[in-house]
Amino acid sequence: MVNIIIVEDHPLFRMGVKNTIEKSGENFRIMGEASNAAELFELLKTQKPDLILLDIVLPDLRGEEIARRLKVEYPNIKVLVLSAETTEAAIYDLVSIGVAGFISKQVVATDIIRAIREVMCGNEFYGTDIATILSRLMFDHEHAPKDTPTTTLTPRELEVVERLCEGKPTKIISAELGISDRTVEAHKNNLYQKLGLRNQVELARYCFKKGIVKLE
Repeated sequence: MVNIIIVEDHPLFRMGVKNTIEKSGENFRIMGEASNAAELFELLKTQKPDLILLDIVLPDLRGEEIARRLKVEYPNIKVLVLSAETTEAAIYDLVSIGVAGFISKQVVATDIIRAIREVMCGNEFYGTDIATILSRLMFDHEHAPKDTPTTTLTPRELEVVERLCEGKPTKIISAELGISDRTVEAHKNNLYQKLGLRNQVELARYCFKKGIVKLE
């Protein structure tokens, strides 16, 4: 029996996923549901699932932050991301954290079942659209400059880059640091120029590789 917790803040979508799993004929059981991170970690005090189906955009924490915490506190629980957000930054971050799989909410019901089955067999599973983006990221990584010099960042740039690597959007960063959205974007562009990078995915990869930001 594979015990599953669904973490999804839209009740109708959560119900649809639950029905798909329960009617699949597989040896799967929905042991709990959560609409946010707080509910999930409260459930985990008493429930021990084999798999967590995790959305990225939730009311209290993003999926990346939840996945990092799960990796540390519950390393034996497999995490399968099921989300409408399929940006390069989100995919790169979650794959770097070590989720077992990632599928888009656009997939058909049978793909959800297939993904759960593959992940529980010890394999990784990525939907076709996610796999395409991953292939592009790997190509970019292989062709990225290998000897980019490490440049000293200012304290403010470090504050900005840490939040960018956590996948936080500009509005959240500006609110946390007490600066304008335009200032955050200016810092971001300065970081790209200073480090010789092209986008947020390359920035995150560079900072993790150089130890500027560490996965926790």
